[in-house]
Amino acid sequence: MTNSSRFLVVGIILSAIMTTFSKTLQDSECPVCFSIVQKLREDLKKDSLPPTKENYSTAFLHLCDTAANDSAESKFCYYMGGQDVSATRTYKEMAERLGAGLPNDKVCELLRSRDSQICEIKEKKPIDLNTVDLKKLKVADLKRILKERGESCDGCFEKAEFIKKVEAIKAREEL
Repeated sequence: MTNSSRFLVVGIILSAIMTTFSKTLQDSECPVCFSIVQKLREDLKKDSLPPTKENYSTAFLHLCDTAANDSAESKFCYYMGGQDVSATRTYKEMAERLGAGLPNDKVCELLRSRDSQICEIKEKKPIDLNTVDLKKLKVADLKRILKERGESCDGCFEKAEFIKKVEAIKAREEL
């Protein structure tokens, strides 16, 4: 192997390493974090508050207090320490980074390095009863449909029983 080909191989390896390390976190990789960080920035701007650590902390705690139970925001708040039952208080570190003016991708990247579960949170997509094939849904999704409509299926064990209950609700809603 000649010197020029060695330099070429080394150059290719170094460029591959550099692109791996320089890759920033994308919105699609951590959507809940990106949306909450952006919402916090917008809330401070809307209220004409300066972007300080204290203001971001207060805004985050308010967001957590108003988040619906079992929502993606609520889970994020739990992992970040914004709820009373949370084990940690990582949100203070997030507020510090936001107050320092770090961009959203860097803030979420830092949070992901502290707790990878933050980027595993997914928004629950609404289920349209008129277009969905109930037989293809999981039992958990069928239970969620019932819960969203204030119903339950006491004594249901089989998937077919849940489907029958959801179909009854669907027929009632069409009337």
